Amino acid sequence: MIPPPKAILAFRDHTLAAFPHEACGLLIGDEFVPVENRATDKTWDFRIDARDMIRPGIQAVLHSHTRSDLLGPSYEDLCGAHRWPQLLHGVWRTDGVGTTPLEFFGDQAGITRGNLVGRRFLWGVRDCATLVIDYYERILGIRLRDKPRRDSFWEDGEDEWPTALSELGFVQIQQPELHAVMLLRYGNYPPAHAAVISGINEIIHQPQPRVTGREQRLSRRDSLRRWQRQAHSYWRLSEEAARKYLDACSSPRLSS
Repeated sequence: MIPPPKAILAFRDHTLAAFPHEACGLLIGDEFVPVENRATDKTWDFRIDARDMIRPGIQAVLHSHTRSDLLGPSYEDLCGAHRWPQLLHGVWRTDGVGTTPLEFFGDQAGITRGNLVGRRFLWGVRDCATLVIDYYERILGIRLRDKPRRDSFWEDGEDEWPTALSELGFVQIQQPELHAVMLLRYGNYPPAHAAVISGINEIIHQPQPRVTGREQRLSRRDSLRRWQRQAHSYWRLSEEAARKYLDACSSPRLSS
């Protein structure tokens, strides 16, 4: 559930009152409920008491950042969302006077991200991983789990993409095919980028901003051949994994 305007306004008031500390709260029904930030360093982090997290009817967890370098979720925020996959997670940044737009992340955030083409990049919110996830859900009816990831993990030599795809049930294949994930590398680094093969000689992907000037590049359809020289590998969801995902999507879900 996307928070209604009155809940967002209540969260904004709580955010500004808590500055310079991070504010946090819960969406219960259509109401924002402030909760105490129990982090040791409240200017850098937030923690919600476990007793608050077992309240009935929780729809979303919302919090603020006061650091100027964070527009979206931190790695720790992504890890928290992974522990509570049934909830929507939202964050914005504040300077104590106003806030940036509220950004949503986690396994329930796909509905908030808009069309597959034309998205503006934001790490952990609208990046190449969430585009792959949304493509599979919207085009194939398969809901993949999002996985926490550090910004620029490939620069540290971390081979995250092949590991993550294997855990999701993908298998490496030799040639590109429809709906396969294509991993791309820059220079000698491990794979840093992913695209989905969406048609004949066509991929869909979410490029990162250019380093120089942080120029924004929107998600788009592109030529497969243009990007093949940077291809690291191709990955297809195994038939067994696809059946499991589709069975899970078609089975009745318990209400919270």
